[in-house]
Amino acid sequence: MTNVLLVEDDLALCHLIKDWLSKERFHVEFVTKGRLGIDMVVGQPFDVIVLDWDLPDIPGVEVCKEIRNSGCSLPILMLTGKSSLAEKQRAFDVGADDYLTKPDQIKELAMRIKAVLRRPESVEEPVLEFEGLKVETENLKASFAGNVIKLMPREFSLLSLLIKHPGHLFEADAILSRLWMDNQEASQEALRASVKRLRKALTSSGVTVKTVYGQGYRLQKETQDDSD
Repeated sequence: MTNVLLVEDDLALCHLIKDWLSKERFHVEFVTKGRLGIDMVVGQPFDVIVLDWDLPDIPGVEVCKEIRNSGCSLPILMLTGKSSLAEKQRAFDVGADDYLTKPDQIKELAMRIKAVLRRPESVEEPVLEFEGLKVETENLKASFAGNVIKLMPREFSLLSLLIKHPGHLFEADAILSRLWMDNQEASQEALRASVKRLRKALTSSGVTVKTVYGQGYRLQKETQDDSD
């Protein structure tokens, strides 16, 4: 499941957003102060931050700036009543990835979150490698020992996500929210089929997509018991 950190001082709005996003396979934790938001980011497994501008202790743009200065590259979406071009520019200048005005566009929030999660990381390594398996992000090519591994776009995107974080266990919903644009196509069955195709394509590489039942998927070196 995609984990969202919401930093917003309006408790009623927090609950509204949490209820709305839960329908879209998001898990939401919220705090009502900027300093708490900064503290929550450290060492916590969040996938995206939704950040209000007007917070009771420090402005959201300062929270965004501190988070970026700490080296954190998590997507940050500003959710605020401020709508002037100058204010939007300031938010982007300190590292925000997107900007959404409230309260009229709350229903659009899930779509915006999915969009920022699909964007490539700001610093994309041209070649990702794990146990001899290589992914060329610019050429959209995967290979092992000089031999090209033919992949469909969905499987290439899945492999790119997993190889950036080898050994990391991704919950199914977190993968679906990143890689499937259409909610009607996003399903556990679709993901399992994609994993099966990718696993078959990687057979000769000695690397596999491990299914940890009830928990998710991770990329790892193949072992004798990796028959699932």
